[in-house]
Amino acid sequence: HYFVPFIFQQQPTGSIPMQTNENTQPPIVVEQQTRVIPAQAFYLLQAGVYSDYHGAQTTMSMQKNDGRAAIIAGEGPYHVFVGLSFTKENAEMLKEMLASQGMEIYIKAYTIPTFTEEMSKKTFDLFFNWLDTGNKMAQVLSKQSIQALDNANTEIDYEQLQQLHQQFLLDKQTLLKALAEEELTTKQK
Repeated sequence: HYFVPFIFQQQPTGSIPMQTNENTQPPIVVEQQTRVIPAQAFYLLQAGVYSDYHGAQTTMSMQKNDGRAAIIAGEGPYHVFVGLSFTKENAEMLKEMLASQGMEIYIKAYTIPTFTEEMSKKTFDLFFNWLDTGNKMAQVLSKQSIQALDNANTEIDYEQLQQLHQQFLLDKQTLLKALAEEELTTKQK
């Protein structure tokens, strides 16, 4: 199912030789299989829930002014989250540390459901590597958050976070390229 320009489909006349592409490769056969990525549980530390965005923005700004990370999630109600952990134990430690600073924190357990998709082993491996790099980055952030809250003099290892973030972005680009190639191959069948 290759695109062949119209001019090359016509028979040559006179002394003009027919042009061919010697670099044409046969289609790549990609064996599709159902791949499963297991559910992933994690814990978010919630500093508030607001019916209007302005209230959430005020809380987020206060957190950032105090040197803490904070994000707003949702489209109403608006949740303000100030931490993330992959273990309940670390979430409880973060909660206690923030509570000692006068904050009222709620731990919200979330689970990303099992992901099942038809894809090649190569794409699955790339997808899994991308997720794994993201998990490592989140774990480093969680660990360093606990250390920083426990000891205000603790330095955050921004170089390590930057390297993980760059790897995460590179893994994403590689994955997107493989997905596009696999989709093209599937359409050619």
